[in-house]
Amino acid sequence: MILPHLEEANLIEISRDSTGDIKEVFEYVSSAEESLEDMTRLWLNSNPTDVERVVVESLEICSLRPHSLSEYQETLIKQGFSEETINLARELQKSFRLIQEVSVQGIKEPYLYNEYLWGNRIHEAVRFFDHLPPEIKDYVAELMEQVRNKQGYPIRLLKDIPKEVINDAEQVGLIDTTKIVTQDGRQELFAFTPHFFGVGLEKTALDLFNEVKLFVASIMYGHRFATYRIKDPIILVEALLRDKEVGPASPIGRDYPLIETAGIVKVEKSKFHSDRYYMRLIKEDVVKQGLAVLKKGFVEQLGRYNLDSTGLYLPGDFQGPEEYRTQLAATLAEPSRASLMVREQVIRAMRGEDFW
Repeated sequence: MILPHLEEANLIEISRDSTGDIKEVFEYVSSAEESLEDMTRLWLNSNPTDVERVVVESLEICSLRPHSLSEYQETLIKQGFSEETINLARELQKSFRLIQEVSVQGIKEPYLYNEYLWGNRIHEAVRFFDHLPPEIKDYVAELMEQVRNKQGYPIRLLKDIPKEVINDAEQVGLIDTTKIVTQDGRQELFAFTPHFFGVGLEKTALDLFNEVKLFVASIMYGHRFATYRIKDPIILVEALLRDKEVGPASPIGRDYPLIETAGIVKVEKSKFHSDRYYMRLIKEDVVKQGLAVLKKGFVEQLGRYNLDSTGLYLPGDFQGPEEYRTQLAATLAEPSRASLMVREQVIRAMRGEDFW
């Protein structure tokens, strides 16, 4: 059923024998974005029914935030769909678990949501959204859109979103915030959406993903804020995976202590340049997942990955979302001078350097 449509759209080439049976299929692999555009055109050219259109529109509607039943219906009616079509599509979506519904105590109508994106946080999310005025809901949707498209995005670079909206979204768990403190005490916060993790993961997987977030946030810090900025994070990470090391360069020795102390990479001084360092690959699984996030915005399937999460975390270096969320209402203190000194000494010891 599918191959003729793909062939007609010039996405594949099929080689057949004299009887018409398929011998080989050649596919033309493009980027993820181009593939999605190709599939969209293919889908539209197949003349989908109104019910099928509503199903696809619903996935988009519920990907940014949960919608009450009345909001959901009103949005689709404005797009020209009948109430009968919307209700039929809604039943089909529930049957195939594309869109879920939840009723929360004290809230008068059910909410529709994407289970993959919200998982077990849905009750908190519904209580949060149910009391928001429409204009604030629009701000939250815009926040989710910005972060979803660029995982590990710096909080202070988010555009046109009131700070109080960002704080509320962090506290309720609509976005996860990773805090990074550099060796010299500079701080930045980086945002991830909940679907970065997926649903129902074991603790060992969450530990791995925390390391992935640490890696992504560190690389994004290097790209956005470091003394000598990374021009293209994807090229750098691909080189690290391919060559097992990058460098030598002076910034490696001072701008990326977090992924060094976590055991994701090892920093070694160049034998020929006393002020330059190499970054050598240690945890290949973490870096591979980090590359997937930088390219696609989400982690890949675990299956074949080693979930070993050993590493040395120094106080104040890396702060995951749950830890940061509990401190959000309080003023974040600057790391003490003693803490910075201990951090520097530990890093030097790891590199085999004298530090006394």
